[in-house]
Amino acid sequence: YMEGWRKAVLAGLIGKRAYSHNTLNAYQHYLNLFFAKYDRVTFKSLKTELAELAPERHALRRMYYRAIVSFAKYLIMEEALEPEFLEKALDKEFIPRCNPNPKQHVVSEDELPR
Repeated sequence: YMEGWRKAVLAGLIGKRAYSHNTLNAYQHYLNLFFAKYDRVTFKSLKTELAELAPERHALRRMYYRAIVSFAKYLIMEEALEPEFLEKALDKEFIPRCNPNPKQHVVSEDELPR
């Protein structure tokens, strides 16, 4: 299915527009890492893989997520994966987000350099 997915994303059949070659190569890299551990795409395997990545690595988690969801959309188009996968994966609570540390707006006198 990997070659069919590559052709579909380059043609713009998945998502709003065609993927750039850099995006496609990055996604394929993450998919290769994913398939080195798991035999097939399931919500449980996606959840397990994202849970193994440290929360501080939010950009990596987001790239893994986007690559797997993109491939899953192709599998759903080919009727090789159930559409329920996307319902769970696209839930707002599940999508990896960046959670930066809160900004400190006030500095106390003790924290000022002397």
